[in-house]
Amino acid sequence: QSVAMASGLAKGGAKPLIITNTTFMQRAYDQISQDVCINNNAVTIVLNYANFDGLTDVTHLGIFGISAFSNIPNLVVAAPTSASELRNMLNWAVDQTDHPVLILMPAGAVTEGTAPETFDPTKFCVAQRGHKVAILAAGDFFGRGKQLAEYVQDHFGFVPTLVNPRFLSTVDNELLDELTADHDVFVTLEDGILDGGFGQKIASYCAKNGVKVYNYGLSKQFYDRYNPQELLQSLGM
Repeated sequence: QSVAMASGLAKGGAKPLIITNTTFMQRAYDQISQDVCINNNAVTIVLNYANFDGLTDVTHLGIFGISAFSNIPNLVVAAPTSASELRNMLNWAVDQTDHPVLILMPAGAVTEGTAPETFDPTKFCVAQRGHKVAILAAGDFFGRGKQLAEYVQDHFGFVPTLVNPRFLSTVDNELLDELTADHDVFVTLEDGILDGGFGQKIASYCAKNGVKVYNYGLSKQFYDRYNPQELLQSLGM
């Protein structure tokens, strides 16, 4: 009901904001698609527990959010990496009137960070420009991407590129084409299942350029009451 009501409010010029857990919003998938996105109404949805180490009970998993929502037309899926990025994205999402926006709240040891006040949902952010290896680390996993970039520099003697995608529903084709000129390997990290997720979008686009792409995320399965760190180890992360 909240999704349908918010769509009507947005149609009438209001700026509705919906906040709930990822697992609950999955139950309103059809209303998001039919009521909000077909009409392209500027509803802002903020999802909590959209991560692998928040709620681990099988009925409350948030790991399907990226693959479920990032493939709905007109819906902009944002993945802030810090507190400031979350605040600025929320302000931007509520103020803009072009599209509905769904924000996956960062969790865990969230940093303050820095972020612009306006965003282009078709553009990724290059946090560090290097060569040979490009690391694209989304949302909660940007911190892990930063650690990986530091490890590469310390152990292999070169500076890799580190990208904060910020938006997971589109692919920055221009940036990917630019990076293929001096990068042989792309690595994607995401806090969700790989099937239908962000990394597969990158791999699909880069396949035509002959670049090796390694996707890291969770498997498509119903995990239940698992140890988050042990799960990461079993998945090679």
